[in-house]
Amino acid sequence: HPGSKKFYRDVISTNDDSLDAVDLDVVSVQDVLEFNTPTLTFNSKSELVQSFYMASNKTSTCIGIKYFGQTQVCFLCDKMDEQETITLSKQDKLIVVNY
Repeated sequence: HPGSKKFYRDVISTNDDSLDAVDLDVVSVQDVLEFNTPTLTFNSKSELVQSFYMASNKTSTCIGIKYFGQTQVCFLCDKMDEQETITLSKQDKLIVVNY
């Protein structure tokens, strides 16, 4: 993608005051999503990503999940539309890009 070089440069660069800055954050699920039940369930990675994007007023994108008790991050970039149950608990963390 033609814009990918700028995107990756912005993600791995230190923060600045530029309006084009992209920040990568690790946030607690319970701090950014509202729970009416003990867990939140999504039917695909794309459903989670799109829901998070819309809930953030189009300012943040979720790119990964670190499930509580796991050491690896589950990145959401592969097979996004494949039907797959994704369940988040309040103890999980999200990898988020803010722009």
